[in-house]
Amino acid sequence: MGDRKTATAFFNQAVMSSQQKDDPKSFILSCQLFASACMADPTWFQGFYQSGNNASDQKLYYTALANWRRALECESTPKERSRILANLGWRAHTVGYTIEAEQASIEAIKLD
Repeated sequence: MGDRKTATAFFNQAVMSSQQKDDPKSFILSCQLFASACMADPTWFQGFYQSGNNASDQKLYYTALANWRRALECESTPKERSRILANLGWRAHTVGYTIEAEQASIEAIKLD
């Protein structure tokens, strides 16, 4: 297990930074802080999940898929896992990974 306390601090700071809509650099900072959360505790799904969401928002679909796949390797509740799988399933579908998209979507439905 990594340093969850530090990872949480990075994550919380990233959330605060992402809410500062008046500063155009705040989004970049928040992405860097989410990545720092991943490095501080590589066993915590939340950093990878949010980094995947950020990448998807920027149309960096393959990066998003990589982050969500990594999030699935971490411990998470069934509800959290279903959220990861739902995002992974949709984005895998949009890039043409049909089989992976179907499998992820079916598993997400079964979980929640």
